[in-house]
Amino acid sequence: MPKCKNCGESLHPEQKVCLACGTQTDRWPGRVAEEEEKPAFPVSPKLAAAIGGGLLVIIIVIVLVMHFRIVPPHQVTEKWLQATTSRNLERAREYTLPAYEDSYWDQSVSSRKADEYQLFIYNNEADYTISKPEYESKESASVLVIFKGKNGEELRERVKLVLENRKWKIADIGSG
Repeated sequence: MPKCKNCGESLHPEQKVCLACGTQTDRWPGRVAEEEEKPAFPVSPKLAAAIGGGLLVIIIVIVLVMHFRIVPPHQVTEKWLQATTSRNLERAREYTLPAYEDSYWDQSVSSRKADEYQLFIYNNEADYTISKPEYESKESASVLVIFKGKNGEELRERVKLVLENRKWKIADIGSG
């Protein structure tokens, strides 16, 4: 049963004025009734703790899966190409074997390839595609990168990768 907001006297649900103090109720013409605040879905503390614990377990599992997931060779090649063509050479080095990256005496492989690719892309208005990997063994794969210019010019590169410490690394790049 509703109560008067002013004096607390019990009111009839259809009553427009409190008979004890004369205060207008929500039923007075032109007034909008205030609804009682009720929780949409009452949750007990135990249920809230169980839901929170479950979400925490799911987040931990996702983080572990992402941490131990091996990124496939074609995706490593894509990340390397993005870093190389944007001249983010420090990031590009993360995807190559150190011995291969430093195999040229005057500049790094990523730097040399960045120059070559940027020149080809600029001169030919080119874009590139990356093939799915071809596996020679469990620890060795290759990916074909094809740069195609709007003028029909094409540059093919065969990227060879090796699996080292659960990460694919670029070990060699040659014409494809």
